[in-house]
Amino acid sequence: MTSSGVPGSVRRMLETLRRGGAVSASLTTMAIKVSAAGFALLVSLLIARRFGAEGSGVFGIGLTILSIAAVIPVFAFEMSSLKAVSLHRERGETTALRSWIRSVLVVTLVSCPFAIAAIVLAREPLTRLFLDDARQQPVLTTLAVASLFVVLARLFASFLRASRSLVAGNVTDPLLSPLVFVVLFLAIQPTTLDGAALVYLAGAATASGIGAAAFLRVASREGWVRGAGPLAPLDVVRRSLPVYGSQVGGFASQWIPILALGYFSTLAETGHYRVSAQLALLLAFVQQSIELAVSPIVARHHAQGRLHDIAPTMRRLFFAVLACGVFPGLLMIVFSRDILALFGPSFPVAAPAAIILIGCQILAMSLGPIGSVLLVTGLERVLLRNAAVAFAIVACLSLLLIPTHGASGAAVASGAAVLFRAIAGAIAVWTRRGLFLPFGIVRRSRGDAG
Repeated sequence: MTSSGVPGSVRRMLETLRRGGAVSASLTTMAIKVSAAGFALLVSLLIARRFGAEGSGVFGIGLTILSIAAVIPVFAFEMSSLKAVSLHRERGETTALRSWIRSVLVVTLVSCPFAIAAIVLAREPLTRLFLDDARQQPVLTTLAVASLFVVLARLFASFLRASRSLVAGNVTDPLLSPLVFVVLFLAIQPTTLDGAALVYLAGAATASGIGAAAFLRVASREGWVRGAGPLAPLDVVRRSLPVYGSQVGGFASQWIPILALGYFSTLAETGHYRVSAQLALLLAFVQQSIELAVSPIVARHHAQGRLHDIAPTMRRLFFAVLACGVFPGLLMIVFSRDILALFGPSFPVAAPAAIILIGCQILAMSLGPIGSVLLVTGLERVLLRNAAVAFAIVACLSLLLIPTHGASGAAVASGAAVLFRAIAGAIAVWTRRGLFLPFGIVRRSRGDAG
């Protein structure tokens, strides 16, 4: 033990990570993203306390439809841009970088309004299928419009992260939108779900506006605003397709259980499940923060043919950050009923669903930042295959379990898909890249350099 009270081995580990730049980036990213998850949970708390379990279910289904509108027409540009903008920036390919950003924004501004229009036109059958209350149609319409601003915030956040403005990117998305929602909700005190949806729209619009301003500042500093690259919409779509399939499959693990609950069960049980899922999302954000922070580091080592050199840092980083996820997760499991009771007297019945979801997230997180390693080392197609199988898993289990087991069945379906993606991804990283991330185990493989 040192005089400062910090064990020497821990101090040396943190010093090594600090020199590599990984710990500061990861911990800052994790702090912002966990704060964002906390504000998102506070959004659910405010909705549940004001409008009850049924209101929570209505808003949860509306946000699920918003999520679909914010993912399906956008081709995972916020994920592919992280890699493309980073590479073009590192190589000094300013014209290609401008072309990518311009093309992505044009495709987004063309495709998203079509998705919004489709939801608005289909709001009556959607309401009939999932909400059983025609009065909730304005909620779907408002949240569908909000999807455009959600997409733009994600894109500007991705551009900022790729430009090494990690704090600005992570504040833009996912922190700003729920933060603004909470502030406006407490100030305005909306009395209807329509009003709450308008507050959500205002939060998303604020996040996208601030993200755009932050990125323009970075682009001006980097000299990207002078001149314009050629428009290449088909090229950016083509390069994003492998990641797109993986992203849709990942989101399906969230969409399908909630929509199936809305169809087979009650709005109240849907609301219960969504709150349970957001508790697990707190841990998922810890995992995402690790992935966002290490992605540029892994990409750089892979491009230089030195991927295995990252193993010691990844191992130390993994164990340092794992403590920030596993121990809180175990506490959430132990006190799940008490935590759920904060949302209302009916919510503790969802404790089994919360325990299942949190447990699966802890197990998946223990395997390390699998998704980012697959993405930035050229294994996007593995991500796509895993996502397709996970989609089939969650769809089949939802149809089998939700009609009879409700929220607990939805949790099993979603958790099984999460675990499959993590385990299959870990196997792929080991067999194709020779890395077992949690323990930094390395073996030579033909894919080491690319």
